[in-house]
Parts: sequence; C-alpha cells; structure tokens
Amino acid sequence: MPDSGVRQRPEFWPVTLLSAALVAVLAGWAGMSYLERTRSDPACTQRTSLRIAVAPSIAGPAQEIGQRLAARDRCLEVVVSARESADVLREVSGSPSAVDAWLPESTLWLRRARDAGAFQVPAEGVSVASTPVVLALDERSAARLGWPRRALDWKGLVAAERPPVPVVVPDPAISPLGFGALLGIRALAGERAAGAAAIMRRLAARTVAMGGEAPPLPTGPGADEAAVVSTEQEVLRGGPGQVAVYPPRPVPGPDYPYAVLSSSTSAQGTAAFLRLMLADEGVTALTAAGLRTPAGAPPAGAQPT
Repeated sequence: MPDSGVRQRPEFWPVTLLSAALVAVLAGWAGMSYLERTRSDPACTQRTSLRIAVAPSIAGPAQEIGQRLAARDRCLEVVVSARESADVLREVSGSPSAVDAWLPESTLWLRRARDAGAFQVPAEGVSVASTPVVLALDERSAARLGWPRRALDWKGLVAAERPPVPVVVPDPAISPLGFGALLGIRALAGERAAGAAAIMRRLAARTVAMGGEAPPLPTGPGADEAAVVSTEQEVLRGGPGQVAVYPPRPVPGPDYPYAVLSSSTSAQGTAAFLRLMLADEGVTALTAAGLRTPAGAPPAGAQPT
C-alpha cells in the first residue's frame, strides 16, 4: 500500500531539522542586525542623559515611568535615583550638580533650596501626586480606645491635655509632615494661639528630628506605645495592623512637585517624563504605590477626604 504522505520517512527528518535550525539562525541574525542598525542609527548620533532625583516614597512608580520612557526613546538615557530630599538640597545648593529634575515630597523643599541660594531650582513645581497627613496608630492601641466602634479623632488624640496615646511628631522646622501637623494643631486650637503653643509644648518631648525620610512606625500597648504623625501612604504600605486617623480638615502635606532645574540641558526629556507621570499609566503606577493623584483621588483601601 503506497505511503499516504501523512508521516515522513526517517531519512527526511535530518533535512527538516536542518531547515528549521537554519530559519531560527537567520531570524536571530536578522533580529541582531536590526538592533545593531538601530543602535547606530544616524538619527541617534548623540544620546541624551536625563538625571532625576526623587523622594524614596515615590521612587518605585517614578523608576517604572523612567524605564518606559527610555524604552520609547532609544536616544534618551533615563536615570531615576531615590534620594533623601535633604541630600539633594545640599547637592543643588553647592557645586553644580548633575540633577536635571527633582521630585521631592513637598514644595517646602524647593523653597528651602532657593533660600539656600540654589536659584536654579524653581520655587514651584508641577504636582504629580499627593498623600494626606494622618495620625498612625497601632491597631491594638486603636482597639484599646474603642475603635472601630468608636471613631477616633485628632482632638481627642493630638490636642488632648493628656493624650491617651503618646504622640510622636516630626520636627515642624525641618519636616513637611511636622509642618502640616502644626497647622492642624493650630486649626484645632482655633483663634487661641496660646492653645496651639500649649499643645506643641506637650508634644515637644516626643518631637523627632527627621526631614524627608519615612516616619517611624507606631507601636502598640506597652512601655513604648506611641502614635505617629505619618502619611496615608505609609499606613497603606504597612498593611493590616495600622489605623489612620485623619485630621478634621486636610492639612498641607506631601504634594510631590516635579521641578526642572534651569541648568538642565534635556528640556525634551524632562517634559516627556512629566507627561508620562501625569498620563493614565503614571496615575496607575502612583496609586498602586499607595499615593493619590494631585487632585486627591484615593488609591485602593484609602478613605476619601
């Protein structure tokens, strides 16, 4: 019975395998050849470097956006570095730095840089994200105070003459979080300046010297129990085990201003990075990291304010 042709005879298999291998090699060579031609494209005779210093709390989404930008523009090298804002301030206030753009936690850092003589730093930037200032409690401390059956508030926790939980406050002189808390305390005290001063004196013993770095974690009942002035993002990052108590009215907090330094030589690159940060893909990356949009739209798990 003649062969139907459905199955090939063994003597033809080496030829088939050799043909397949040749196709794979040619395809690989073509791909490599294309990459080499792309890298040596005359339109990209000069690569541009874009150096962006960002606050550690926004570094994840900013680096993700930087990688996407570099993938779309082969002539642009994008380096997004997580840097404490105090360190960047010292750099831009001294000798000429390699930073093209700066994304600190707060506009206060831009103004401090200008006060220090760094006039290449603008006084304002374009906000790309935000996160509210909150009082963070260990869930066990909150439960001891009646939460969740009883709502907790700043008046009973921060402004109380004898706070039921010791409160740690970042130094308002150097921390945007402490500055926001101070304004919140003044609002709680109303028109009585003496009342705000009295509250701050009670909190002074637990004021911590911190700038842009992450605040300490709240601790549960015991000798070291403490609530901490923090951010919504830090509470969300901490996962179950922390409770965020929001001030009665929002106070100034991290607004993440994107500032292009006047000494930058990469105007197109800095603008392209900002566009991506504000686009849908940037918003998705930011909210996934526990941050809000500049307008305050909350990420998953956060309360509306």
